[in-house]
Amino acid sequence: MVLSMYPHMAYFQHVFDYLKSNQSKRLHRIISMCFDDLPPELKCCFLYFAALPTNIKIESHILVCMWMAEGFLRPSVGKTMEKLGYIYLNELIARNLVKPVHMDEEDTSSAGKIFVTIQNKVHEFLQFQVQEASFVEVHSGDDIPTLTSARRLSLQNSVDKHVSLQNSTDKYSVLASYLPKLRSIFSHFEQDPKDSKEDKTYLCCSPQIRKISKWKRNKYIKSHIQGLLDRSEFLRVINLQGIEIGKRLPYEIGNIVHLQYLGITSCSLEEISRSIGRLTSLQTLDVRGTKVRELPLSFWMIKALRHVFGSFLKFPKKIGRLNHLQTLDSIQLDPLEHHLVGTLGEMIHLEYLRVGYSPEVNVASLSNALNKLENLKTLIIKGEKIPSSVFTSYTHRRLKFIVLEGKLDLPSKLNGVFFLPNLITLSLVRTSISQEFIDKLAELPFLAILCLYSNSCRDDHLVFSPGGFCCLEKLMIDVEELKRVEANHALPKLRELDIHSHYGEYYCLFTKENANHKKNIMVDLNKKIVERKTSIVRRLFG
Repeated sequence: MVLSMYPHMAYFQHVFDYLKSNQSKRLHRIISMCFDDLPPELKCCFLYFAALPTNIKIESHILVCMWMAEGFLRPSVGKTMEKLGYIYLNELIARNLVKPVHMDEEDTSSAGKIFVTIQNKVHEFLQFQVQEASFVEVHSGDDIPTLTSARRLSLQNSVDKHVSLQNSTDKYSVLASYLPKLRSIFSHFEQDPKDSKEDKTYLCCSPQIRKISKWKRNKYIKSHIQGLLDRSEFLRVINLQGIEIGKRLPYEIGNIVHLQYLGITSCSLEEISRSIGRLTSLQTLDVRGTKVRELPLSFWMIKALRHVFGSFLKFPKKIGRLNHLQTLDSIQLDPLEHHLVGTLGEMIHLEYLRVGYSPEVNVASLSNALNKLENLKTLIIKGEKIPSSVFTSYTHRRLKFIVLEGKLDLPSKLNGVFFLPNLITLSLVRTSISQEFIDKLAELPFLAILCLYSNSCRDDHLVFSPGGFCCLEKLMIDVEELKRVEANHALPKLRELDIHSHYGEYYCLFTKENANHKKNIMVDLNKKIVERKTSIVRRLFG
């Protein structure tokens, strides 16, 4: 019986393959029509995704910064390059060519950031288009590029233990090739998870390569990086992720005078050469995921700077006129610094600030500096004490995202209102706030996400009163001391509730009342119920 059906099975497999092939062709035609419909300025921005690996989350801010450096974004009256970049990106999202990615609220480092990605089929289409238009040369696996006319070069690799010694070596050799027309170079190398801590190599290697001494490898790679900097003087974008270039960025970096975007991430880099100060056109620096903790003073004198990304970089005591700086992510304040108004306070165009500091930092000085930053939209603070002016100063009226980790320096009695009319997301850790503070937050008109983490509340009983939190859609609570949560006829737009109990089981009651969908929520985190074993409650309403 089964054997008699075999010819028919083969036939249906043939039909399935035919339909699948036609479906792929139809999808390609649809994407092609969407691409042809794009305005010229959007086509370049869309093609740029081909230079980046597929199946990764791309930080939209970084994408816009690279578009700026390439010259795709021309500022106009009332529109900065960044604003224009987001208009272009939103247009690509509206056309379903680019897909936004929602990040977990628990990842405070992503607060106020938007991530995007594209589907595999779209990426395949773009790979074909960039080859046809010679827009970017993309090389991955073990193919070895031999070219001198490339304007953009993208080197990509994934963990592959079958890459030969010669091919892996030549992959780095590309960096020393004579590329006189090169304007942009990208790399995205993943680390072999089995590599030891002493030999962190983000390029996939065969067992033979892993036997090469660390000293010899670093010397080899450093020579090729120097070759790249010597032979490609017209570079505007350098974005090297996961490629080892040694502990110190070569002095030759100062010779790339047209450079506007410099990203060296996910490697063991420790020091930036002071020659970076010669890059008078530099707009963006990204050294996240490295060991760089201090930048030379000459860097902070570059007037063109717009965005700085690092891992709690030491904040200098002296800076130049950084009138265009919009992003500072992230800095560590000097304990002895008492004149932040003249440094941090002068960065009046800052929109994104992430700052950390030790207990010795003058909180009053920090507060005075923050009060001058009227354009802030995202503020992340990690310190022993946090000034209450974050909530009470009128100058913070543009803030949309706030993450605070540290005890809020609040007066004994809260007077007046909180001047945060545009706040959307608030995350608190170790703030030790009171019920009175919660009642003040309830008055914020657009607060949609509230996250309360470890030691954020001082009381063991939390009440959300009627009439407050009119726009709150998501509430996350993970506070050890908390024993009871109540919300009576409150939280009219709540869609997601996530409460973590530190007392074992919990008692939870959800009810919907009449057509208005008003909710009575009572969670007793201290009451034992044998039937419920879990310690997490997550419910969606609507």
